[in-house]
Amino acid sequence: MRISAALAALALMLTGGFAAAEPVRAPLSGSPALMADAPDGWLTKRNDSDHLSDVIVGNPDRSGFITVAVVTIDGPLPAMRAMAQEVAGGQNATLQDGSEPGSIDGHAGETFLAFQTQGAVEVHTRYVIVALDDHHVGLVATTWAVSDTDAQRHTLDALAASVRVAN
Repeated sequence: MRISAALAALALMLTGGFAAAEPVRAPLSGSPALMADAPDGWLTKRNDSDHLSDVIVGNPDRSGFITVAVVTIDGPLPAMRAMAQEVAGGQNATLQDGSEPGSIDGHAGETFLAFQTQGAVEVHTRYVIVALDDHHVGLVATTWAVSDTDAQRHTLDALAASVRVAN
């Protein structure tokens, strides 16, 4: 499976409904994996396939969510910007020019910001993308509405910062 198909599947997952909380681990078994501890009462949605495993963790008031994903790549890893562009494009979001250094649990990577409008709501997503090894990419995406409160944003940022790598 090409990365395009896996990232397109991730983009589609970001638009669906949520279920009651479950473990935040992508993939559910095996390694490498990304893990986090969701706050009580938060909602989750899981997707596991051969090349993509992700868990979306949403605030119960639906003010924002994070996505924790591991993508398995057949062949050389593409540029991180190309991966961010595929995910953002699948969400009909516009990826901002440039990037900043980013990391997930000490694994260095890049951070990208994307914007989109959903109805009358301006939505931002921050993608942190890292190479976990020669064939796996980790992604933590934090999505929020510009109208969210500082407290709502702080909770999302804290959850995203708590994501760790399990080998």
